Amino acid sequence: MAVAAVLIFVCTSCVKPAIEVTLDIVCITLAPNDFIVLTATVLPDNTANKNVMRTSDNTAVATVNNGTVTAKSAGIATITVTTEEGNATATCKVTVSNTPGK
Repeated sequence: MAVAAVLIFVCTSCVKPAIEVTLDIVCITLAPNDFIVLTATVLPDNTANKNVMRTSDNTAVATVNNGTVTAKSAGIATITVTTEEGNATATCKVTVSNTPGK
């Protein structure tokens, strides 16, 4: 009877914690009910946990859900993205204006 064994090795020095997160948009002006999708990039590339949490400091002005930022009413909100591991952060300033082009 033959016995087979499978060993799996994980190179712990090859998988790095998140040390930086960037956003594709850092400042934008929207009209009420407009929306954008913010894309977060977690670095380094070999980070095992690339999950991020997204929050708005003023949900009356702009909300964020899975990267989609929706403008609600005139004002300014900051969307903050924080890595689950490493607590690296990036922000996007969202200005909501009732006047087009402002």
